[in-house]
Amino acid sequence: MAKKQKNNFINKIKKLNLRDKRILIITIVSILSLLLLASTSFALFISRNSTEEKNLYQTGDLTVVFDDTTGNAINLNPAQPISDEAAKKLDPYTFTIENKGDYIVTYQIFINDVAGTTEEQSKKIPKNFLKYQLNNETISTLDTLNNNMLKEGVIYPGQKFTFDLRIWLDYNTTSSIEGYNYKGKISISGKAIQGDTSGANAPELTDNMIPVIYDDNSHRWVKADTTKEWYNYDQGMWANVAIIYKDRKCVEWDGITGDVNKDGDLSEEDGQIILNVHTGQDKPGDLTDGEWLIIADFNGDGQVNSNDAMAIWIYLSSNQRIFCSSDNQTQNMSLEEYQSADPGTPINLNDVEMLYVWIPRYKYRINNTGSTALPSMIDVEFESGVTSTGVSINTNGVAKTEYYTHPAFRDGSKVYKSTPYDQGGWDKELTGFWVEKYEGYSMNNVPNNTVNQSIVNNILIDQEWHLMKNTEWGAIAYLSQSKYGKMGNTNYTGANKEIYINNNSNLYVGRSSGNPNASANLSGGYTYNGLGCKITMCNQNRDLLKGTGASTTGTVYGIYDMSGNASEYVASNYNNSLASSGIEPEFFTTESNKKYYDSYTPDKTYILGDATEETKGWYNDSAVAMDIDNPFLTRGGDYNQQASAGIFNFENATGAGGSTITSRFIIIP
Repeated sequence: MAKKQKNNFINKIKKLNLRDKRILIITIVSILSLLLLASTSFALFISRNSTEEKNLYQTGDLTVVFDDTTGNAINLNPAQPISDEAAKKLDPYTFTIENKGDYIVTYQIFINDVAGTTEEQSKKIPKNFLKYQLNNETISTLDTLNNNMLKEGVIYPGQKFTFDLRIWLDYNTTSSIEGYNYKGKISISGKAIQGDTSGANAPELTDNMIPVIYDDNSHRWVKADTTKEWYNYDQGMWANVAIIYKDRKCVEWDGITGDVNKDGDLSEEDGQIILNVHTGQDKPGDLTDGEWLIIADFNGDGQVNSNDAMAIWIYLSSNQRIFCSSDNQTQNMSLEEYQSADPGTPINLNDVEMLYVWIPRYKYRINNTGSTALPSMIDVEFESGVTSTGVSINTNGVAKTEYYTHPAFRDGSKVYKSTPYDQGGWDKELTGFWVEKYEGYSMNNVPNNTVNQSIVNNILIDQEWHLMKNTEWGAIAYLSQSKYGKMGNTNYTGANKEIYINNNSNLYVGRSSGNPNASANLSGGYTYNGLGCKITMCNQNRDLLKGTGASTTGTVYGIYDMSGNASEYVASNYNNSLASSGIEPEFFTTESNKKYYDSYTPDKTYILGDATEETKGWYNDSAVAMDIDNPFLTRGGDYNQQASAGIFNFENATGAGGSTITSRFIIIP
C-alpha cells in the first residue's frame, strides 16, 4: 500500500462509525383475530431493504457483509413468545466482517434503537422482554448490554469473522405490551490500532517468553496484551519479553550432580568436561552412559548439553543460580500461570530468568554528516521476513552509498565470498534476534542485580543461545543510532543523544549517571526506570529521562549497560590466537563452530556492521583493535572510563576473566 493510501486509510479509520447500513426492524402487532384466542399473541417480523447491494459495505479496509440467502434473516415462527431452547432453532441473521487492510483493527458490534414516530417511541417493547444470542454465546436480554454493544474484539489483517444473531420474545413476556413495537439497527464500528508502522518484523516468541510492557502508573513490568500495542519501533518502544523459569528448584548441592570428574567437588573443570563432550569429545572413561546422564545433567532437564556446563559455572560464580541455594526465593507464579494470566498481570522479577529485547532485521547506510564527537543519524530501513533488499557485499569499506543488509541477520554460510562466515552471519537467514536487556550472564538477570565475571571460554553455548558476537553488538549499536533508537528520541538533544554511562562501581545493572560523561566511581545515580539512588538505596523520586537515557532508545524499552558498568566480551577472535582464553585449540579450526564468533585476520581487521571501522571513535569512545597477543574484544567500556566508554567503544583483550568484565547472550528464534 502506498504511503498516501495508508495515510488516507488512517484518516478514514479515525472517523470509522458505520451508521444506518442495515436496519433491523422488529415490530410486535396483535393478531388476536387470526388466532381466535381470548388471550394475546404476538407477531414478529423483519423488514429489510434488499435493493442494490446494501448487504455489503466497506469503510477503510474493514468490509462487512450481510447474508441475505436465508430470506428473512430471523425467522421467529411461531409468532409468539418462545423458550430459549426453541429460539436456538431459529434461522439466524448472518453477517461477516473481514479485515482486508494492513493494520490490526479493534471492532465493536452494536444494536441500537431506531427512533421511529412519536407513537412508536411511546410504545416500545421493554428490552428486558427481548432476548438475543450471538453465535453460541450466553443468552441474555437487550437491557443487559453495556452501551448497546453486542460484541467487541480484534481482527487482524486477512482475518474474517462470521456472526449469527438471533432475537426473540422471552417466553415470560406479558400481554401488557400488546400493540407495542421495537425498532433497532445493527451497526459496526472499528478503529485501527495505530501502533508500529515501521515495517519491523514481528517478534518470534519461544515457549517460555511472556511479552511485557512497562506500567507507568505502578512502575513495574506487566504482561502485555499482544492484540493491542505491545511494541512500537517508531516511538522507541522495542519489544520486550520476560523469560520465566520453567521449573525453578532451589536445593543445596547434593555432592554428586555435576561432579563428572569424581573428585568430590564441583569446579569449572566439571563444566568444561561437559562442554567438551557436548562438542564431540569422549566422556570420562569411568562413567557409563547411564551414570553420565544422571551426574552430568546438572540443571535437571533430562538431557546433557552445554546448558549444564553453563549452569555449573553460574552456580560457582553467583548467588543467582539455576541450581539455587536454599536461602534464595522460589517462584511466585509458574510459567503456566503467567501464560494463562490476563494482560496487565504484574511480572514478579523473582520469577524471571532474564529480560530480552527484540532486534528486527534491517539494512543500513552510514553517511556521517556530523563530527566524530557528535555523529549524525545512521539510516536504517527494516526488511520484511528474511528477504534482503540491501546489498550483500560492499567493497568501499563503509556502507555509505548503498543500503547494506546487516550481516547479523544473514546466512553467513551462503552469501559471503568463498569462506563461510567470512563476514559474520548465522546458519540461516533471520527475521531478528533476542538480546539480554541487561549485561551479565547470571540467571535472574533483572534490574539492580550485579553482573557476573566472564571469560571467553564460555563462547560456545547452544545453537539457540550463544555469547553475543561482535556483529550482533554492532547491529544493536546501529539501531540505537537510528531514528528508531535514542538518536531519534526528541526528548534528548546534542550530546545527550549519546547513551548515558552506567558508572556504578558496585556493578549494578540498569543504572545511569544521568549524563554521558559522568565522573567515575559513583555508586549512586539513577535506575533504569528513573529512581534516584545513593549508594545501594533508591528513593521514590523519579527522573525518567536521567534513568532511561542509559538505554539504547532513551526509553525504558531499550537495552541497558552498553556504556560502562562492566565491559563485555563479545564472541570474536583474531587469527585463531588463544592467548589467555582457555579455549581448546581445535575450537577455531572446527568448521561447525564458526557461526558462534566473528573471525578477523591481518587482512581482515573489521567486518561491515560490527561498529568498529565504520564508527571508529564516535562520541570519543575508545577504539583499540585486536592483535596476536590480545586476540579478543570487549565492548562498551567499564564504569570508570567516563568519556571513552560508550556503545561504540571497543578494546582488545587476552580472553582472561576480570573483575570488571562480563558478557551477555543472544537467543536465535
